Amino acid sequence: MNTRCAVICPIATGGGVSESFLTCLDMLRDNGVTPIAIVPRGFHFLKRLGERGYETHEVDRLEQGGLINLFGQSLALVKAIRKSGAELAVLNNGRYVRWVKMLLPNLPLVAIYHGGKVSRLLKADRIVTINDDQLQYLQDAGYPEHKAVVVDNALPLESLPQYKRREKWNGLPVIGTLRLLEPAKGVDTLIDAIGILAKRGLRLKTRIGS
Repeated sequence: MNTRCAVICPIATGGGVSESFLTCLDMLRDNGVTPIAIVPRGFHFLKRLGERGYETHEVDRLEQGGLINLFGQSLALVKAIRKSGAELAVLNNGRYVRWVKMLLPNLPLVAIYHGGKVSRLLKADRIVTINDDQLQYLQDAGYPEHKAVVVDNALPLESLPQYKRREKWNGLPVIGTLRLLEPAKGVDTLIDAIGILAKRGLRLKTRIGS
């Protein structure tokens, strides 16, 4: 019987963490694990989860921040994990690590560190991070070296466009970004920089995608 693994994504709006979450589900299934998606109610990629045939559990207000909400959200999350029958949990983001380990001490918990407060993740049984700098942050915070590993963000090869050698570029230079259009992503900084370059007489094109 395949191991049932709860894969939890508290971020509801899409973007890099959500894409990493979907890739994690696919890779687990490809390697003989039964992944169960646990996401905020109204999760941005619910349709894609359904199209891929993943068992999904939605949790109310899972994506909302603030200490005042944390206990109730953690109880709801643990209830969903129990309902899923998971034997293992993978948690994107560190917000709920401490509470899940406190309420489900016998459930092996792997946390994926995408950034943010290191202290939130330290109760995890294992931590996967995406670069050497973040690994150093964990070690500096006292997390055991043998329990953490760097795994670069993965992309399924079949999703990448076929490589084509580009002819010599004769047009205007293009500066762009592809990210969530949220204040924390700093797109306003890019726009300000483009304005400065334009005032200096530099002609260019800008592309902003989300």
